Amino acid sequence: MSSEETRGSAPAASPGRWKWIGAGAAGLVLTAVAVRHFAHHHPGLAASAATPTVDVQTVTQGTLVPTITVAGRVEPSATVVLTVPVAGTITVAVSAGQAVQSGQVLATVSSPALTAAVMSATANLSAQEAKLQQATTPLTSLQQRAAEADVTLAESQLATAQSALAMADSPSGPYASAVQAAQSGLTFVESAASPQSVAIAADSAAWEAAEEAFTQAEASGASASALAVLSGEVVRAHLALAGAESSYRQAVAADTLAVASARAAESSALDSLANNVAAAQANLLKAQAQMATVTATASGSALAALRQGVAAASAGLQSAMALAASATLRAPFRGTVMAVDVPSGSEIGPTSVLINFDAASEQFVGLVGATPARAAYVGREARVADGAAAWSGTVTTVLSSPNTPGLDEVVVTVPALASGSPSEPATAQVSLPSVAGILVPESALGRDGTGVFVDQVVRDRIRRTPVTVSGAEGAEAVVHGIADGSTIVSQDAALWLNGERLSPARGQS
Repeated sequence: MSSEETRGSAPAASPGRWKWIGAGAAGLVLTAVAVRHFAHHHPGLAASAATPTVDVQTVTQGTLVPTITVAGRVEPSATVVLTVPVAGTITVAVSAGQAVQSGQVLATVSSPALTAAVMSATANLSAQEAKLQQATTPLTSLQQRAAEADVTLAESQLATAQSALAMADSPSGPYASAVQAAQSGLTFVESAASPQSVAIAADSAAWEAAEEAFTQAEASGASASALAVLSGEVVRAHLALAGAESSYRQAVAADTLAVASARAAESSALDSLANNVAAAQANLLKAQAQMATVTATASGSALAALRQGVAAASAGLQSAMALAASATLRAPFRGTVMAVDVPSGSEIGPTSVLINFDAASEQFVGLVGATPARAAYVGREARVADGAAAWSGTVTTVLSSPNTPGLDEVVVTVPALASGSPSEPATAQVSLPSVAGILVPESALGRDGTGVFVDQVVRDRIRRTPVTVSGAEGAEAVVHGIADGSTIVSQDAALWLNGERLSPARGQS
């Protein structure tokens, strides 16, 4: 009943049962003998005996739904206040201390307004149904032609938008041409033939010549005034070169910006034209849908509107009737009238307190073996029975029992009980979460100092395989650690030796 091997801590409640869901363990019983015990304890005498045969079984994937049986009692759970959502004159049919059954009339409220509302809703429904029967006027051919014209216009607008987009996106289009022109300008500026590049080359040569003249004059011992003149020439040549390089960079930057601007203009234009195409496509789809509607309902659109009117009128009548029915106060379950707050003949409002009733529901309270996995119980479906009747309920709480150490108190809420008496002995069958895995017989499980194992049969030999038991009850268990379709020894796993050969006569291939 837990996700791990917890076979040693059985609950105080009576053992549960397991239900099969999905695939079960497919039985493939081949042969069976009961001689292993003798051979195990008398190996010398058994040496000459035939190779042993065993019961084997092919196991498959499956799911088990565990249930536990809890013993306890059914008892009242609360006291509630009953009201009606309408105003009028009340007639009380019960008295304080009276025991009543589920559905029994406790009081009725007389309200002329409710009666009038039902009559009005009935008349409205009849009128709408009459209009529906008389409606035969179809849509005119003029409306159909107008819808067709809308489709033709939308198709033309779409073609125009697509054409404009294709032209703008063409390599020879205005936007692509502008980008190409800007790119060509940038390429020319960056080339050696551009005026800026030519000026840089000339100024660079002049600077180098001035440097050379200054170096030679200095080496020949020229006068200071001559060197000063030549130094001024070097400076002027260098400034001219710097100015040429600056002009070049400015030209490159300007043409690079022109290329970027041209590409941005192209992208913006293409996006705008693509949006125009999308809008035209949407308009065409809308026009086509409208034409399909007109064509399909040309003789019945008025009928469709009237059918909606009939449906609305029918819903209005059902609402009025439901409100009128709420003027009759009935016991929602078996219980006892604790107090009547208003006498018959009183005028009440829609929130007046009418009757105190015990109880809002009844509950089953029982004890089960203590478990740390209490959350697995809460919210689970339960079936409560007291020997005379049975009811469906839900586990609401699982807490440590304050009076019985080692046990948990399980509370199952059971609404609207139809029979039975409070505090009578009862039992609850609680369904726990399902457990999925490989289904094996309980008799196939062996245990040693390391844990739980099964004996697989592989090529006529025993292969001892450790497994984890996820859940077990009675003669079945859910394990993990072996594959779907494995063949295992179905009983007395502890008597066989790992690697031991089995008799081929059992039919295992």
